[in-house]
Amino acid sequence: MESHSSENRVRALITVCFCTFVLLMSMVNIRLAGGPILSLLRGESSFKEMTQEIAENYVSSRLWLRSGFINFNGLFARVTGRHAYNKTMVMTNGMLNYGSETFSEKPDETLETTLAGSIGQLSDFLDTMDIPMCFVLAPVKEDLEGELLPEAFCNYQNETGTHLLEMLEEKKVETLDLRTFLTRNAELSGRYFYRTDHHWNGDGALLGFDILMNKLRESFDPGLDCTYTEPELWKRFVLEKSFLGTHGKRVGTLYAGTDDLIWYEPEFETDMSLAVPNYNLFFKGSFPDVNIRGEYREKQNLFEVTPYVIYVGGDYPLVQHRNVDAPNQKKVLFLKDSFGLAIEAFLSTEFSAVDVIDPRYYTDTGIAEYCAWTKPDLVIMLMSPSAVSNRYYNRVAVSREVRTELENRQSETILSDFELDAGGDNRENVLTPVPVRLDKGQSYCVTIGEVIPKEKMPDAVTVVLYDRNRGDFIQQCIFDTDYYGKKEPWKWSFTVPDDQPDGDYALFLCSGRFGTETNAGVVFSDVALETFE
Repeated sequence: MESHSSENRVRALITVCFCTFVLLMSMVNIRLAGGPILSLLRGESSFKEMTQEIAENYVSSRLWLRSGFINFNGLFARVTGRHAYNKTMVMTNGMLNYGSETFSEKPDETLETTLAGSIGQLSDFLDTMDIPMCFVLAPVKEDLEGELLPEAFCNYQNETGTHLLEMLEEKKVETLDLRTFLTRNAELSGRYFYRTDHHWNGDGALLGFDILMNKLRESFDPGLDCTYTEPELWKRFVLEKSFLGTHGKRVGTLYAGTDDLIWYEPEFETDMSLAVPNYNLFFKGSFPDVNIRGEYREKQNLFEVTPYVIYVGGDYPLVQHRNVDAPNQKKVLFLKDSFGLAIEAFLSTEFSAVDVIDPRYYTDTGIAEYCAWTKPDLVIMLMSPSAVSNRYYNRVAVSREVRTELENRQSETILSDFELDAGGDNRENVLTPVPVRLDKGQSYCVTIGEVIPKEKMPDAVTVVLYDRNRGDFIQQCIFDTDYYGKKEPWKWSFTVPDDQPDGDYALFLCSGRFGTETNAGVVFSDVALETFE
């Protein structure tokens, strides 16, 4: 009885402290409501617009002591015994997951049917070019046996994933279900997922890589080298209590703690590159130099950073990995969601070229058109069941009209045997123009016969689609000079945008990377430009 009374006093004290803290927060952050209220009084906004702006202000980084408020609120929820709040729930093993309202309603099956149809269309199109494709279903946090969901909670993600796989198998699409290996039961889910995030941890991603490579060897190429999937060839790193995941940021550290960040780096020697054309990024060197973002190796503000992206650095529209010395001299197109970040980094050790497209963000051209232009040896599509309702994944669809157009497309040479001198002079690279008028909405292919260094070959050279009115690049291709010319021709296909009335586009060659400084001049020899009709 005395223990119960003591517990009540503690709860009452925390409640008083919490209410005092909320009052203080309200007083200090009154400015976040003042502006919208004044706009309403002046007649510059409606009541609905005012309330919406205030709500946005109070969940933004402008909120003073925001992380403290979240943590205090989480402590209050924990002490009062709440197992779910702020769209987050605690599973039976203490791990956080999406709240019941997030995936508690069974999704419209037309979403799964539409996506399965889109993936099937892409697979059928790839068959016409003899390019194999494998669809990989990434795991979600709850186990297949359903032991982790508390009573009265429901989540249809696994059911959605199973239904999608069944429809894909009916369409003769090769599939791999990683859930059977990583989340078959509660013990495996707890081992391979972060406690406060919805993603798998480094252990789960490395195991997924091993399973995927063996699946590719079994289904497509018995001679595929899988040497680098061996766990003993990778060094495991742990940065303790340095990661607060998606769910943790909603409820705070005092509700369910923090995670140790886990990542792997190879024990074997590596020499590779990574290009992110849309963001003008280029990395060259060892695996850690190229694929690991070093800033996450040290503890930072838990609420402001997402160390899960320690691999590659984030979900970009297009990433291009190149590895001259890879054991498998093949080109892979990897379509993925955020679960694929670590996997793409691991794949870059096994294949000489890995092009990575995130369909949520890639808009430069259609996925089928990219395949027709680059002709990969293999296409892998990896996604989690939670992404089924994301309409952007239907960008993999290949309509009958698009397929007919790509299959019957003819090219016409409009420039050939042209030579460009791109001299470096210790300042920002001088853009050397290709003397051809570019038409909006038109697709082109530029080919360079040879890149000849004047003194020292730069690490990269660039072809830039430039908008003179904006004074910046629209699209570009960053060529790793160690790779191109040896493994692939210097070749890039692109489509000129037609959605900017004032766009004034030109094609430039650059003896380095756009906007950087270099003194490594080169000569672009036998430059040719084709247009597609």
